[in-house]
Amino acid sequence: MRRVPLSLEVRDVLKMLSYTLLGMLVVISAYFFIKTTNTAERGYSLRENQLRQRDLESENRILKQRVLDTQSLNELKKSDIIKQMTPQENPVYVKPKGPLSRRK
Repeated sequence: MRRVPLSLEVRDVLKMLSYTLLGMLVVISAYFFIKTTNTAERGYSLRENQLRQRDLESENRILKQRVLDTQSLNELKKSDIIKQMTPQENPVYVKPKGPLSRRK
């Protein structure tokens, strides 16, 4: 068995230690940058989806208001179908007998 002086062994160990630390630094830095990039992408995507949701909710409110406007009594009276109807000549109204609380 060949004996290696301790000074040479220490140099080799220091080289290996520095290479190991450098490799770990590179790997950890790459992981950090990848993780940071993914977080930024998720944040951007989330913000984009929130803006899209707000736009869709706004559009939904506008469309609901348009539906309510077209269903309003004034719009129905203006419609051609209602205008073509003939009004009743002698309307008959039912009059209640007493207050609602006494009816059976």
